Amino acid sequence: MRQLLIAILLIIGGTQLSAQGMKEKVIKGTVSHLGTRLVNAEVSSVENDALVRTDTEGNYQIKAVPGDLISFSYPGMRTMEIVVEDVTSILNIKMNADVNQLEEVVVEKTAIKSQRQLQAEYATNKNLINTAFGILDKEISNFSVQILDTKEIPLGGIDFISALQYRVPGIRVERFPATFFNPTVYLRGSSVGFFPAIYDVDGLILEETPTFIPIENIDRIAVLSGLGLVTKYGGRANGGVIVINTKGANYFSKAGADKPFDQARLRNNVFSGNTLSAKGSERNKPVYLQKLNASSTEQEAINLYREQ
Repeated sequence: MRQLLIAILLIIGGTQLSAQGMKEKVIKGTVSHLGTRLVNAEVSSVENDALVRTDTEGNYQIKAVPGDLISFSYPGMRTMEIVVEDVTSILNIKMNADVNQLEEVVVEKTAIKSQRQLQAEYATNKNLINTAFGILDKEISNFSVQILDTKEIPLGGIDFISALQYRVPGIRVERFPATFFNPTVYLRGSSVGFFPAIYDVDGLILEETPTFIPIENIDRIAVLSGLGLVTKYGGRANGGVIVINTKGANYFSKAGADKPFDQARLRNNVFSGNTLSAKGSERNKPVYLQKLNASSTEQEAINLYREQ
């Protein structure tokens, strides 16, 4: 009896396997996007782990059974999954672009300021230097910037170049007897052959060292070096630029006015001390003013004025 039962189960299992094998079919079709056939789009079967790709015409062909899940994927496109039915033989797929929505981004503050804002800050911000191409902010420049203000420039040197020698790393100064007061400055290394530095004095470009400028007249000096200078000053800036701002020459007025920026307003200064009331201020006036204000007639006030 047991052997008969096993035989019946084997027959039923074989019949089911044969039926399933008969149901496997070939699914074919095209994969496209906005009317354009997609090449090398992946078409895969979840049931039998089959994977094919579309040809140069966007055509594909894959084997599957009813109930199987066929997946269509392509870079930049939304993956699509189709369930195979008994009547399914052709699947022409039109794929859609995969749109990724970004999270909300709020820009609260930008580090780049306008020239008008930099002009307003020039008097109080020691990281700014005025050049022939506008005010340069040391904090956001794309080349090396070192700024010295008047307090960092010693007055006992031969000229301002001698002051820079001990303040700027890597600087090299050549002074020959015939041109002792017209030295040549190199900002890149100490070997011979580099281009000498040029000078930007209150917007005026000079190639010779302006040693005629007294040290006490200099407000700020900036040493600029880097390839980014070539885009502003041209090829002659290969050796770097020394920018000099003299006292009184860098005057910036408010728009539509001939008055300078009110630096107290720019610093948001607010008086927070104690003040005197009108009544209290009267008591604190000098005695002669109290008597003068108490005069009943003009003649009495004149006599008091003459007496005082």
